[in-house]
This record gives sequence, C-alpha cells and structure tokens, in this order.
Amino acid sequence: MHRRHHMKHCHHQHPVICPPMCRYKDTYVEREVPYIHPMITINRQHVINKPKHYYEPITQNVVVDPGYMNMPNQMPYGGMNPYGYGRR
Repeated sequence: MHRRHHMKHCHHQHPVICPPMCRYKDTYVEREVPYIHPMITINRQHVINKPKHYYEPITQNVVVDPGYMNMPNQMPYGGMNPYGYGRR
C-alpha cells in the first residue's frame, strides 16, 4: 500500500509489471593465443675460385754468337738487323 501511495496513478488501478530489461556492461580480458613460427637456419657455403700461382723453373741453353763484323746483315752484338735482311 505504501508503494501505491507514492505513485501518481489512480488509486484504483494496479500497476503493470513488465519483464525485466537487460543492460550489458561489457569488459574485455586479454588471453594469449600461441602462434608457432618455425625458423629454419640454412648454413650455406659458397665456393669461390682463388688463383694460386705455381712457378715451375725451366732451363734453356742459348748460344749467343756475336758473329763476324764483316757480315752486312748482322749487328755487332750478334742479333739480326731489326730492319730485315739487306737493309742498314
């Protein structure tokens, strides 16, 4: 009765009770989800060509003949005339 007394409705009417309404207050909580990323390490060895020089001694026997000074096609040091045969 006390409740009806504060209502501004007519005193002869009974109030209608509606079904309750829902009001949502959402909050969020983080949850870890594991993601697996396989990492493959590939060790690569590259071959590069590096020259390595070997020196093989070769012995040659050479005869140096100074020749005769009276021959017209030869130089005094024993070599041939750089201009060919017959020229001076």
